[in-house]
Amino acid sequence: MDASPGSDDLPIGALLETVLSRHGSEPGDAVASARAGLGADAAATVAAAMGIPVPEMRRMVGAGGDGPMGRVASGALLRVAETWDALCWVFGDPAVARQWLAAPCAALGGSEPWRLCDTEPGCRLIEEAAGAERLPGGISNRALLPAGELPRRVADLCGGVREGHAWMRSANHALGGHSPASLSVDNHGRGRLRRVVDAVLVGGVP
Repeated sequence: MDASPGSDDLPIGALLETVLSRHGSEPGDAVASARAGLGADAAATVAAAMGIPVPEMRRMVGAGGDGPMGRVASGALLRVAETWDALCWVFGDPAVARQWLAAPCAALGGSEPWRLCDTEPGCRLIEEAAGAERLPGGISNRALLPAGELPRRVADLCGGVREGHAWMRSANHALGGHSPASLSVDNHGRGRLRRVVDAVLVGGVP
């Protein structure tokens, strides 16, 4: 990957949110923003974070020319941003995530992971490969990947991303001995997990 060094100006896990706030028609609403089309500079924002040349990023998501992006290309770019946020959470360091993206990966048939960003199945494979490599038990059901604001909240309350991951994987008395990560696989579980986070990490309940 003949890429720029990349930008570490964004907090870990904040690229999707940043793209929506800077380039979306309705900040915070990925569906509405994709349907309306992202601004012309959206691809540059994602490319800068990932260390990928802007023309290559636009090619991968199907954004022709240099103007505003269409609905399909906008949706594809938001999916790539989501994948980047996931990788940053898994590796805990954007620079390490960039290095992993650019190196041949045995789990992906020897391909450089970034080359798979051009499709939705490819983005899923990238997330799964990174999780299997870095997290105990892999990332089955995306249990340790971002689900809205929850991972950032856990990391902030625990004092760091790695500390947040450790808390998510540890048995918790308030959950009957289950790990918080085991609850984060669907909307119902995440709702319960948010209540536990408030009770245990904020309220100090043992």
